[in-house]
Amino acid sequence: MFRAIGLTALLAFPAAAQDLAPGLEQIGVIEATVGGEAFTAPIVFDTERDRAYAQTREIMGRISVNAVGQVLDADGTPGTPMFQVTFWDRDGTLDLLSAEVFDQGFDKPLVLEPEMGEGGVTASSVDGRSYTLTVEAEMQRLEGYSKGENKAVDTPLVPVVMDVSFTVPEDG
Repeated sequence: MFRAIGLTALLAFPAAAQDLAPGLEQIGVIEATVGGEAFTAPIVFDTERDRAYAQTREIMGRISVNAVGQVLDADGTPGTPMFQVTFWDRDGTLDLLSAEVFDQGFDKPLVLEPEMGEGGVTASSVDGRSYTLTVEAEMQRLEGYSKGENKAVDTPLVPVVMDVSFTVPEDG
C-alpha cells in the first residue's frame, strides 16, 4: 500500500521528490513563506523506518492529524527549517491546534496556537486521507520550547503562510 501512495506522491510532487535520498518517498509538501522568504518542505514516508511524517490518531473519538515538512539538505535528507501543523479533523472540518516553524532550532520556534500568535486555517479540503489546507498567521517567537517553558520573545510577530497538502498512509 505504501508503494502505491509513494508513486502517487511522486507524480503529484515531482520536483522535490527527485531530490529525496534513497528510502524516502514524498507523501506531501508544505510550501511556506516566512517573513517574505519562501520554502518548499517535503512531507515524507521513511520506508526504512516504516514511518510517515503525516499521521492521524484517534483521541477520545476525535481524529487528530499531524504533518511535518522539512526542507531538504544537500544529500536529500530532511533538514531545516522544519514546519509542523496539527489539527482536529471533525468530519472534514479542520480545527487548527497549532502550527510551528522550527527555523532556529527546537528551542526557539515561531508558533501559532490559541495563546500565541494570531491567525488560523483560511482554506481547507479533505478527500478521504488526503488533506489540503492553508494556514495564514502572525506567529510568535518562543524561547524554552523544547524544555516546555514557552516564554514569548519580545519581538514583532512574523507573517507566515503555509500551503499544506498531503496524504496520510493507511497505517498512519
